[in-house]
Amino acid sequence: MASESFHEHFDYVKDVPLRVNSLRIEGNVKTRDWVIEREFAAVLESQTLDELKDRLVEASSSLKDLDIFSYVDVECDAAPQEWVTTGSVDLVLTLKEKQTTALSAGTFVQGGEGSV
Repeated sequence: MASESFHEHFDYVKDVPLRVNSLRIEGNVKTRDWVIEREFAAVLESQTLDELKDRLVEASSSLKDLDIFSYVDVECDAAPQEWVTTGSVDLVLTLKEKQTTALSAGTFVQGGEGSV
């Protein structure tokens, strides 16, 4: 029942104009911000909630395809009053980078003929 209510409400507001105010990135330690922002460029251009939803799905999938994150979560944050008056939303992107392992192996052989 709650699911039906959500879908009914979404259908009602999906074409309402909006503006993505900001994108806050959390959890990237080694990955540069520009790598993530590159994948989210189209998201920042979204003009409706439906467009935002579709572009968030695409951008999240693109980040996962880079195979450097084990966790990708996006939260759309807007106060109900702010949504009604300005249509402005803030995005919070939470990431967890995959562990990187460096393994080094080598062999050194030194030998001389006739030495025992």
